[in-house]
Amino acid sequence: MNYYELLEITEQSTEDEIKKAYRIKYALFKDEANKAEELNSAYDYAIAHARSRENGSSEFADIRRLINASRFEDAELLLDGMNNLSSMSEWNYLKGYILYKRGRPCEAIVYARKAENAVPFKDEYSSLVKELNSCTGDNCEKITLHVYLENARESFMRAFRHKKSIQ
Repeated sequence: MNYYELLEITEQSTEDEIKKAYRIKYALFKDEANKAEELNSAYDYAIAHARSRENGSSEFADIRRLINASRFEDAELLLDGMNNLSSMSEWNYLKGYILYKRGRPCEAIVYARKAENAVPFKDEYSSLVKELNSCTGDNCEKITLHVYLENARESFMRAFRHKKSIQ
């Protein structure tokens, strides 16, 4: 899901523009629980990124610094520790990039595609997908399916543990 499209804003929108767009959309969809929940997620995401742009930092800044220093294993460990953000496009992009640099392009393409699907207009994401497609071709279909199934299993187990903890 592209949060910026949902709110009808751009990645460069200010906090005030995000708040205004959110209020307008929320007024239209407040009676639809699923849509309201999506709007809340979109708002949280857009505000967090607007603030990180203004502060010159983001939750992924340390990981990018490790990547720039070619410390891919350390970057992956840090990123995996932020698994609660795995639905974010940047998390998926960085995971894909790290896996690619660590010699695992077939796994990398799964994450890179998730990032590109979420934010299709971001050049950084599209470039990684193109590069991975050119080096892997059709050789990754079985591995890609395996990674998707493993991710689905992990999501199911996380939901199951969460439900048990509530009871």
